[in-house]
Amino acid sequence: MLAHYVCAKKSSISEKNLSNIAKMILSLVAFYVACTNVIKLYHKI
Repeated sequence: MLAHYVCAKKSSISEKNLSNIAKMILSLVAFYVACTNVIKLYHKI
């Protein structure tokens, strides 16, 4: 994760862009986790 951050800094991507990308990834992960939880609940019924 740190290596990605260093590479991003070297390629002159603004920190705002980096945080936006991080937020997007986190929201995608949260969405994925929510979907898998719903599927697990659905299979329990």
